[in-house]
Amino acid sequence: MLVSKVMPRVQGSQHKVQSSKHNSIVWDTKRQIIWLVVGISFGTFIVYMDAHDESGRFDRSVFAFWEIILLAIILTLFYLYSRKKT
Repeated sequence: MLVSKVMPRVQGSQHKVQSSKHNSIVWDTKRQIIWLVVGISFGTFIVYMDAHDESGRFDRSVFAFWEIILLAIILTLFYLYSRKKT
């Protein structure tokens, strides 16, 4: 009788550990997507504002240059932080 009461608790706690591990993986993916979207959007807005010259004209080559730099930084950091830690 004592064994039957202990076993379901152990099985239930193992299920909770697996479930919380799955939830943290899902949350990590959601968090990565949110950070990528916000980072690229905010960075593009700043680059767009900087791509205007003194007379207010938009310079596409300056925008393209800084946008490439921004994306390279974001993708490098994303790669470094998303690697599996051993």
